[in-house]
Amino acid sequence: MTHALITTETVRRTATLGRLALTEAEIRDAALKLEGILKHFSLIQKIDTQGVPQASDMSGLHNIARADVPRSDYLSSATRLLELAPRVTRAHVHVQAVFE
Repeated sequence: MTHALITTETVRRTATLGRLALTEAEIRDAALKLEGILKHFSLIQKIDTQGVPQASDMSGLHNIARADVPRSDYLSSATRLLELAPRVTRAHVHVQAVFE
């Protein structure tokens, strides 16, 4: 006899924590489906992947981004940045609120 990894009690507790209102039928259905998913992953974990190249190695491409080198023409002094800001109070830049 195999022990169930996902029980209806586990689903019920998880639903409560997530504040999900599930019916008993939905709880039983979810437990069966989740148990099946875990069994499937268990089978996948048993597959021998020794010698199989990682997906990132398949294309043969390497990082082609430019080097992240600071450029003095992009840099500015804090004083200059504060001068350009539309509204400043005691060296703090005011910005429009992003939260209500």
